[in-house]
Amino acid sequence: MKASNNAIQSEEPDNKSEQKAEKEGKFNEMHHITAQSKTIQAIREKPRFGFELDFNPTPKQRNYIRSIRIPQSAAGKNFSLELNNSKMYYFYGDDRRAVRRLIEESPELFDWVFEDKNRISRLQKAWPDYLVQIALEEWGMKNND
Repeated sequence: MKASNNAIQSEEPDNKSEQKAEKEGKFNEMHHITAQSKTIQAIREKPRFGFELDFNPTPKQRNYIRSIRIPQSAAGKNFSLELNNSKMYYFYGDDRRAVRRLIEESPELFDWVFEDKNRISRLQKAWPDYLVQIALEEWGMKNND
């Protein structure tokens, strides 16, 4: 009989945990409607410029969201207006898509930057080497089409 009482008692916490999980599930469904989750979903679809997002990522989101910007020193005065909104947000590991999107949105800017070794070196000072390499590869593929 004790075994059957233990079985009954062990079922009771499972029911409570299921009810708790159900309540949390409802909370999570409601939570997915927030502006923060819209930001995450938008960045998941494709890297986004800052002006395309409802708000800037929270400090917690910044742990897995990165951003890049074309430095003014590399772009010069010719493209200063384009640079005002050029901060690109993307998920960690999605560097290639972010750089590709920057190049697609500002092809003339990258053409101008990659024409001169001095401008490339300015980009190298602002970006990690692997991002510069990705940019050169993506720019080269765009120009070979």
